Amino acid sequence: MLLFLPSMRSRPPKRAMRHHAGYRAALTEAGHILADGNVRLTGHGLAPTCAAAKELLSTPDRPSAVFAADDTLAAGTLRAAHDLGLAVPGDLAVVGFDDSELAEALDLTTVRQPLEESGRAAMELLMQRLDRPGTVREVALRLQLIPRGTS
Repeated sequence: MLLFLPSMRSRPPKRAMRHHAGYRAALTEAGHILADGNVRLTGHGLAPTCAAAKELLSTPDRPSAVFAADDTLAAGTLRAAHDLGLAVPGDLAVVGFDDSELAEALDLTTVRQPLEESGRAAMELLMQRLDRPGTVREVALRLQLIPRGTS
């Protein structure tokens, strides 16, 4: 298994790191280990992700599944698999995150996050911070796996 994270300069954004932590925790809970060598940082976009995925998917011990931090990174991985003649999902399962229109167009399995609820929670947190500086509150949003043709 592999995780693709977008890289911004020398480190990935906080959102991607939260995805990484959650993904790693879920794998551990299921009895699997995600080796550090199976986490890749790539520039955001189809071309850099495709190049990174081609490099990895060309190795003899290529992963059987890829979880990408967003649907664009997953699309780059799908392009690389196609270019290498790999069947998705037969040879490789690919899952994205966000459930964007791109995911629907590509029949990409993805994780849907409630964007409207996320925006509302962000505004509430901002208002709370303005009213009571220093107050910390954690918000957990319900995510949903959207199974499609890539897993």
